Amino acid sequence: AIRASGSVSMLTCFLLYILLNSFTMMNMLVGILVEVVGNTAEAEKKAAVETNVRESVRTVFEQMDADGSGRISRAEFLSMKSDRKVMKALDHLDIHEKHFDHYVDLLFQPQHELDIGDEDEG
Repeated sequence: AIRASGSVSMLTCFLLYILLNSFTMMNMLVGILVEVVGNTAEAEKKAAVETNVRESVRTVFEQMDADGSGRISRAEFLSMKSDRKVMKALDHLDIHEKHFDHYVDLLFQPQHELDIGDEDEG
């Protein structure tokens, strides 16, 4: 109907409208795609950090287990305090040396040991 009317201005307006709508829709789709990719990347990054921390804790616990029993005694856990590498890693997790003894008291009751498999229960 617009072409039949012979009005070039109406045809130009119609084409401009179609072009503007196409760019708007494409912009919305790109925005949604960017948001989904960003959320996925953030979730993957968190999962990678969690896996890395879990493996690091397991490795440290296995190193601390001096008697090879698969359990960490209070003395074995306290020996971790003298390891600079461990304390630096704990500091990155906002566990400071001054709080270390409080964590020991929370984790260990008299004659209690921490099972290496306990960390998987969370």
